[in-house]
Amino acid sequence: MKKLSKLMMLFAIVFASLSIMSCEGPEGPEGPAGPNGATGANGKDGANGKDGSLYCTTCHNNTTMNAAKNQFATTPHGTFDPAVDGYAGGRNTCARCHSHQGFVETTFTGNDTTFNAIPKPMHMQCETCHDMHTSLDSSEGTDYAMRYKGVTEWTITNRVTKTDLPGSSNTCAYCHQPRPRPGLPIIPASSPTTLDSLSITSAHWGPHYSSQAAIQNGLFGYEIAGTLPYENSKHSDKDCSFCHMVKSPKDATKGGHTFVVDRGTCDDCHGTAVNLATLETEYHALLTELEHLLITNAKGRVLLDADLHPTVGKRSNLEAGAIFNFLMCEYEGSAGVHNTKYVKALLKNSIDALKAAGY
Repeated sequence: MKKLSKLMMLFAIVFASLSIMSCEGPEGPEGPAGPNGATGANGKDGANGKDGSLYCTTCHNNTTMNAAKNQFATTPHGTFDPAVDGYAGGRNTCARCHSHQGFVETTFTGNDTTFNAIPKPMHMQCETCHDMHTSLDSSEGTDYAMRYKGVTEWTITNRVTKTDLPGSSNTCAYCHQPRPRPGLPIIPASSPTTLDSLSITSAHWGPHYSSQAAIQNGLFGYEIAGTLPYENSKHSDKDCSFCHMVKSPKDATKGGHTFVVDRGTCDDCHGTAVNLATLETEYHALLTELEHLLITNAKGRVLLDADLHPTVGKRSNLEAGAIFNFLMCEYEGSAGVHNTKYVKALLKNSIDALKAAGY
């Protein structure tokens, strides 16, 4: 009987507890926050970051950027020539190499010409060849690097269409290469001495006025077979800046962004074995001899005018090729130094072929 009473009492307690729980009301509002605990100990300081201004001053200082700007301002690239830049820089077919805007546009679009004429062309600027700041973080690549990052695409394409030149030379060769004109001599020529096989219709026929990259790489001359082989000199595998932007010139007015070769540094590579004066004398003698053959010859064919422009008329491949070679060397401007072997072969073999043909 006592056990039954205890069970009934336990049952009553459980029933009462369940009743109380089932009748519990909604939770009340949150009480106020308690006071903050005590402040913990400070952690260790992190390593100091780089001073932002130091990154800027690696370039923005008198010995780097300002010096480069001052040098560049003395060059034909850094000055405005109304007769050239004002005229050619505004034409959409010429602006690529004769105006800042044209160079920037065509390196971006990949086109050879600009979409429109440029009403107010500007001469070359720092930002013509160099891309603007892209990151300001040296870990993400070279900042203010060369704008043109492609290979050299030749505008005369009868032998090769593209060449990846060393260093920054692709930027130079973007413009410093001959431009094609209608009626280039056929290479190789099947009938080089047949008269009237080719028409020259303009005094501006032939390569355009900057043939440096083609000459340096031994390309696009009219290679007439002769006593001299068509070979390249040692400069053909060098970056343009190797000689034109030497960092420690012996003459402080040259090198760097003047682009003027300091001939005092030539001995650093060549020693005293190469005599530039002798090489230049030989070059000018060959160029002058070819010039005379193209103006005054036994056949009475006047192939160049007094300004050394081609005369208009029908020509043989040999005549056109000799004119082309003369202009390639004349316009190149280094007196053959860029590629002595190739230039001498172009001139000497042209002279010999004309004499053999009775000129």
